[in-house]
Amino acid sequence: MALPHRPADDRRRPPPLVLCSPQIRLAFKRFFEASFAELAVLSYAEIPARVEVQNTAVIPCPD
Repeated sequence: MALPHRPADDRRRPPPLVLCSPQIRLAFKRFFEASFAELAVLSYAEIPARVEVQNTAVIPCPD
């Protein structure tokens, strides 16, 4: 299903997804929901063990 505000070129790509720890999932989702509603935020605990995750980018935690 294509989102109406996404450019035609982006409709072939899956919607953006952030995979994070369960401890920050809700806060991360709430932070972005108003400005980036199509962003899916899941925790590692929500991904079945049989699903292979392929990273495309990593956001490092500052020291």
